[in-house]
Amino acid sequence: MASAAGPAIASVLVYLLMAVVLYIKPQGLFLHAGRAMRRAAPWVTLLLALAFPLAMQAEHQTYYLSFASRIFVYALAATSLNLILATAE
Repeated sequence: MASAAGPAIASVLVYLLMAVVLYIKPQGLFLHAGRAMRRAAPWVTLLLALAFPLAMQAEHQTYYLSFASRIFVYALAATSLNLILATAE
């Protein structure tokens, strides 16, 4: 019984901590992203996107690699459909 209650209690405590932080500081804990952060974000995202398949292949995690490939293919199909229908702006 105690082993089943542990994760539930931890989830409630995390939720309460977030509620207290947002009550004390509604704008959040971090400052707004500056110009340097906005410039670095696409490069960091690209680096992570390129490193993910290599890391998963090195760890022999073929499920995650296959799942990420399917997400990429569906995203590419959705983008293509958006461009074909001429609603992209």
